[in-house]
Amino acid sequence: MAVENVARTWVNPIPAGGTGQYVTWDLSAAVAEAYANGQPLRLALYSADGARHSGKYLNSSETSSPDRRPTLEITYGSLYGFKLATNPAVQEADPGSSAQFLLNVSPMGGFNTAVTFQANNIPSGVSVNIPGGNVTPPGSKQITITHNNPSQTAGGLYAVPITVSGDGIQKTMTLYLLVNGSQTYLPIIQR
Repeated sequence: MAVENVARTWVNPIPAGGTGQYVTWDLSAAVAEAYANGQPLRLALYSADGARHSGKYLNSSETSSPDRRPTLEITYGSLYGFKLATNPAVQEADPGSSAQFLLNVSPMGGFNTAVTFQANNIPSGVSVNIPGGNVTPPGSKQITITHNNPSQTAGGLYAVPITVSGDGIQKTMTLYLLVNGSQTYLPIIQR
């Protein structure tokens, strides 16, 4: 059985000559579940550009600068805690409107403590509403992200980190609101 989208991150395009952006994915729960079920684990790092799935280049181990080489680090230990999931993590909205995300919290290793939700580093141009009250996993919280500028004509991608905490454990999942998005199909030919 394949488990998709264990961890994902939206990374903005890198300009020519740019240094890129470091991204860390926590795959500990996927590793622990595969081990507990006695199943082999195969990991695929894949980058797509939406529905066209034409892919993007990822740095290889031949990159001349060692700190730019891709690395995979998996920490295996206690299953105690919780994991976060939402689908989709990216939603589109018209300028001045809202999108609702359902953030699911699943317990691991007997975790049964209530968790809190908090939005951190909210980008300007959007507001976030997280209804009050804690959630004891398994459970979910509906989060609303509202775009605050109905006259905006330019496209924008707003990344909103949501931190979930309980019993000394803290995890963050980023929700994305795409406003006035556009779609480009490859190849692009200009004269």
